[in-house]
Parts: sequence; structure tokens; C-alpha cells
Amino acid sequence: EQTRDFVYVKDVALANLKALEQEAKNAAYNIASGKATSINDLLKMMQEITGVRIKPVYKDALPGEVRHIFLSSKKAKEELGWEPATSFLEGLKKTWESFRK
Repeated sequence: EQTRDFVYVKDVALANLKALEQEAKNAAYNIASGKATSINDLLKMMQEITGVRIKPVYKDALPGEVRHIFLSSKKAKEELGWEPATSFLEGLKKTWESFRK
């Protein structure tokens, strides 16, 4: 049930371009969706998209591994005018299509 905050790579690239345009020097921004997605949900979505069914293998967390990650990108929205444009599911589908090609 670990969670991560996934953002489509094209949205991340756009955030970097916006930071360059704003000359956001020495500033840190969370480039995030603000939504926690469990690794189990990720597996289910990937199975639906690919049609491949696999049985998950559960192991103990690695030492120091963070259990839950999701961030606020409020500062990026306010200062850079950036927010993710691609939903997680849409980004996952696009990524799969890219790998299939």
C-alpha cells in the first residue's frame, strides 16, 4: 500500500521550461500531481492498459524508504503558472503506447 505521486514526463518538461522562462533562479518547486497513488493501484491500471496479468510479489520495504509520497505544487502554480495537464491514467496510457512503438 505504499504510495507515490506520479507526474507525466511531458508535464515535468513543461514545468522546467516555465521555470526557465520565469528565470526562477535559486527557487525550489514541487512538480507533482498532489495525488497519492498506491503501487497496488498502479499495478491494476497497468494490467488494464496492457492486458497482462501478473501476480504481485510483496517484500519488506527497503531501509529508509518513504511509505507515502504526495506533494503540493501550489508554489509552481502560483509562481510559474504550471500545473499538471495530464491525468495519471492518461499519462500511463501514453507511456505504454510509447514503449509499444
